[in-house]
Amino acid sequence: MKTVFHRLSWKLGIAAAVIFFFAFFGFAAFLIGQDIKPGIHQIVALAAFFFLAALGTFLIFIVYFIDRPVKKVLLTTKAIDSDSFHPPGKLSSSSEIDELAAAIEEMGRKNRAITTALKKSQQEYQMLFESVPCYISVQDRDFRLLRVNRDFRRDFGEKLGDHCYSVYKGRQDKCPNCKVEKTFQTGLIYSGEETVTNKQGETADILVYTTPIFNEDQEIVSVMEMSVNITILKALEEELSKSEEAYRLLFNNDPNPIFVVEQATFKILDGNIRALDLYHYNRTELIEKTFFDLVPEDSRKDLEDFFQTGQSFLERIKQVSKGGRPFFISLRASQGTYLDRPVYIITANDITEKIRTEQQLAQASKMATLGELSAGVAHELNQPLTVIKTGSNFILRKVGNRQAIAEDDLVTLAREMDAQVDRASRIINHLREFGRKTEIHMTAVQVNEAITGMLTVIGKQLELRGIKVELDLDPQLPRILGDKNRLEQVFLNLAMNARDALEDKEGNGKNILIRSCFNDPWVTIEFRDNGGGIEPEIQEKVFEPFFTTKGVGRGTGLGLSISYGIVRDYRGQITVASKKGKGTTFSLLFPPLEEKDVT
Repeated sequence: MKTVFHRLSWKLGIAAAVIFFFAFFGFAAFLIGQDIKPGIHQIVALAAFFFLAALGTFLIFIVYFIDRPVKKVLLTTKAIDSDSFHPPGKLSSSSEIDELAAAIEEMGRKNRAITTALKKSQQEYQMLFESVPCYISVQDRDFRLLRVNRDFRRDFGEKLGDHCYSVYKGRQDKCPNCKVEKTFQTGLIYSGEETVTNKQGETADILVYTTPIFNEDQEIVSVMEMSVNITILKALEEELSKSEEAYRLLFNNDPNPIFVVEQATFKILDGNIRALDLYHYNRTELIEKTFFDLVPEDSRKDLEDFFQTGQSFLERIKQVSKGGRPFFISLRASQGTYLDRPVYIITANDITEKIRTEQQLAQASKMATLGELSAGVAHELNQPLTVIKTGSNFILRKVGNRQAIAEDDLVTLAREMDAQVDRASRIINHLREFGRKTEIHMTAVQVNEAITGMLTVIGKQLELRGIKVELDLDPQLPRILGDKNRLEQVFLNLAMNARDALEDKEGNGKNILIRSCFNDPWVTIEFRDNGGGIEPEIQEKVFEPFFTTKGVGRGTGLGLSISYGIVRDYRGQITVASKKGKGTTFSLLFPPLEEKDVT
């Protein structure tokens, strides 16, 4: 465009020079041709005539070459901002201004195309926002509704500016595990199941997804919550064995691996796309196998027990994919009919990463515990070492004085030293066993043995701190399904919490009662201390990760949360009861292991 103006300026300059050149020489030629000596009036009149003629010619040039193209440029630029862009027609001349008009016209077309595309994109977004078959709301940091879509308005009403939890969750304050709050805090996407109530008072189960909305400075200004109504889907899952149509709906849309397994042979009859992806088989390869082919040898007994007992949920079992890659799943099984054959409908959920994270946290907590117990362990080992040292000094002194040692004394001394070596060895082996990183493996466990094993590690330290441990263990206690090493970690954490609770107690009355009994249908273990107790308002938080009532540097806040996870892994329950100034009791409940199930 700059080049066009540059060329136009040169053309105007040349045209003006030519016009005035001809005007001047025309006037001179006239005077010479007349061969007269004009008077001053004649000269002025003739000069005016030729000046006006030159000026008229110049004005005609400007009108034709300048004014008309400039008007076209103005019309073109005005058309760019109009709703419908219709540029003026092309001028007959090929002047530079005409080129400028053409350039502006092309720019207008491009601008109109961009504007049209933008409006189309906005319309498509609005259509999608309104037409998506789920509930969509946009919320600010105060959980107030900024925008909602058609389905949301239909079931919950408009109510913009109100809090989300009051509009469709029937609450007076925010949800305790609010996904929107987490997204504001971390900028990550969260999901989970919730229950909502529509404006007719009907409840529904929904699957919630939250995602952040950023401004141009990459700051989170709002969060979009998308909720899919899964009430019908849950009802279909319960009726899966009676309805082939319901089975197909769930089978084709579930995001988890699903298998159809023949009850008589455990042969895989079908698997959904997610199952093929997770196990790395194609469909032909998968249906040639049995479900037990996907389980390693050391886990097949657990799977057999699961099917034989008719359970519907197995919390954890190891599986292997094509190529031998091990991973862990939880699975649900329900019975149904497929092609007139009794089958299991098995839904799997990959929990490998969850288990790996739990193991890392548990191992870190365990090693931190051993470090904290180092003084007590050192004192525990010092006693047998002292006995051995005393005995060896006695022998060396007798030998140095060339004195004979009576045979009875020598036997007694040897037996005592041998016993102390065994005692030190047991302590060291127990510490080594406790500190090692264990694989996920559950066996029949006698809880009393785990309790006494725990006291091997911490018993001497409690004694040194003036804490009396009272044991009330039922010798006929049924065994449970679990891992002795991990249960010791739970008991050790509870004992250390009791120790810390008694730390500031005045006087000698520092007591910990550890009790085990069988209260049908639960194997019950209690850890009771007479410390200062826990405030009522924070008791429900003690099992949350990183929550601690201890001072800075005295706790990580992971111990009880890890213990809670281990207890739940073994199908157990853990609760806390406390009164300020009266002490605290932690109760653990486990289902007993039937003797017929033990191999």
